[in-house]
Amino acid sequence: MSTPATDFNEREFVICQISRLVDDKYIYWVGGGGEPMNSVLLAKRMSAPNLQYLTEDGCVGPEARVPFDPLMTMISSPANYRALQWGTMNYAADLAQLGYVDYGILATLQVDRYGNVNSTVVGKYEGGEGRRFGGPGGADSIAALAWRTILVTDQQKRKFVDRVDFISSPGFLDGPGARERHGLPPGTGPWRVYTPWAMFGYGADCQLMIQAIAPFVTRTGARGNEFQAGDRAQAGDSRGADRRGTDDFAHADRRGRPGHGPRAMDRVQGRQVHLRHALVHFGSPR
Repeated sequence: MSTPATDFNEREFVICQISRLVDDKYIYWVGGGGEPMNSVLLAKRMSAPNLQYLTEDGCVGPEARVPFDPLMTMISSPANYRALQWGTMNYAADLAQLGYVDYGILATLQVDRYGNVNSTVVGKYEGGEGRRFGGPGGADSIAALAWRTILVTDQQKRKFVDRVDFISSPGFLDGPGARERHGLPPGTGPWRVYTPWAMFGYGADCQLMIQAIAPFVTRTGARGNEFQAGDRAQAGDSRGADRRGTDDFAHADRRGRPGHGPRAMDRVQGRQVHLRHALVHFGSPR
């Protein structure tokens, strides 16, 4: 019998909520470290024992030995323990390109209304004036090729911007149809953005909107500490923002998931997108 937690921090809360969104028998490509990896490991231990996941660097189906050292969540013996295969990042991208990866989960430095992710530089790119970061690693391939992408970030205004300073990993770029015009697989893109305070999704116009809030924050608080210029998300009263309990926060909308079996294979047809064509657009500032 489990014991309810009486005390937890925001990181633990968001890990638990994302883990409850993770489904059994699906395939996840997980960004290295932090909330993405811990969410999948928790789900595999608690509710989805038959899920499979790939690490960002291309290790297939490991049975990770936990707890991790914070710097050993990939490319290490504990992270890759008893893996089905030790592949490469390019091999994992090939699997995703063929349609086998249902979800990607990524932590983000900065995200905009269309789900584009910046993990490269905050401020001006040219001339080295902005503050540089480590870059996307394999996150650009995850965001480009997984059927659905779940993003994780903090509930801060500086994290949610109208347009990112640099597109490191593609969301919906500049609106409906933009991914397809740039050579990315049809039907893919951002699906959810999680913060410790709220869950966001995307409508038909490919713009971010509030879908649920945590039980310990108010609707005004969630809206007031997010977009600087996000009119769509700030209009939460008429766009589906709701005061939900913990269960509904994690399961507010489970529609729109990728299919499995024969239906999934039907969607894979025609998905031979050349990686060079698909990713060349995201190596330069917007």
